[in-house]
Amino acid sequence: NPTARGCTNHMCSQEQRFQLLKSHCEKNPQLKDSYDEDNEQTYSRLLVDDKHKLLYCALPKAASTTFYNMFYYSYTGKLLKQVHCKSCWEEQGLVFLNQFSKPERDQRLRDYYKIMVVRHPLDRLVSGWNGKYTRPYSHATWRLHGPRMIEMFRKLQENTTLQQEIEKGATFDEFVRYVNYLETTDGEDHNQHWRPHHRLCHPCSIHYDLIVKVETMQEDSKVVLHKLGL
Repeated sequence: NPTARGCTNHMCSQEQRFQLLKSHCEKNPQLKDSYDEDNEQTYSRLLVDDKHKLLYCALPKAASTTFYNMFYYSYTGKLLKQVHCKSCWEEQGLVFLNQFSKPERDQRLRDYYKIMVVRHPLDRLVSGWNGKYTRPYSHATWRLHGPRMIEMFRKLQENTTLQQEIEKGATFDEFVRYVNYLETTDGEDHNQHWRPHHRLCHPCSIHYDLIVKVETMQEDSKVVLHKLGL
């Protein structure tokens, strides 16, 4: 009984999260299929903070903007004006784990405190839709995927062309059907903004120390703030 050991509510919830994660990983061994320890791209979402000896898996649409700013502020005392300014992080030495050699990666994976931030997958999907597809042609993600999903899932009416339908934009139903189609094929065509957690952060293969939920981030992130000295 975790309570009998005197753990706080926060620590008990962390223990429950890891127990749930372990259970799902054991029941679904295929969740490990996307992890290739020798492929540097496996680690392309893990931000390295050598100053505080932290690794953070930056999952898009799961408070990544907030966490990027937390790390940057801990180095500079300033917030990022452009949060996706990769050169701004690199100037401070904040780079992703795939940029290191395998021995350097292995050492950090072994010794650093590892953080994963998760969000309810349907909320994350809706966030991706709102950010990329509600304004057709305004985002590169739409230009890459929007026409394809309309072509695949919309039945053309008489006297209409595919281009005319594309100009109307995609529907949320078409977007969900498209995402499901990608997941049931090879899954590798997923855009990072909706690619499942296990394909980016590999929680069944990488042993994280902290699981932060977007829904309870105010409480969960206290551990991170403390480690960053904020």
